[in-house]
Amino acid sequence: MYARLTSFQLPPERFQDFLHIYEQQFLPAARSSWTGFRDAYLLGDERDGDAAILLFWNTREDVQAIDESGEYAERLHLFESLIDFPPVTDDYQVFRHPAESG
Repeated sequence: MYARLTSFQLPPERFQDFLHIYEQQFLPAARSSWTGFRDAYLLGDERDGDAAILLFWNTREDVQAIDESGEYAERLHLFESLIDFPPVTDDYQVFRHPAESG
């Protein structure tokens, strides 16, 4: 399994707008059209305007495919008018998953 963490900085007063876009546009698109997509979590601190999206895919190839198609970057543009700085994205291999723990 592979994970992608994308971090955002936005004005605290825009956090609810960010949450709305995530729930109404970003996540439904991920669930309906991204091959190998498993799940996502939205993390954040509404007081500081910090937000992060943690997404999970089955394979590294699934993550690479979403980048090569340009669809991930396209979805990030949904948040462009809300954020102060470009988002920072990092990918990770998941070594332990709760369902796999003994």
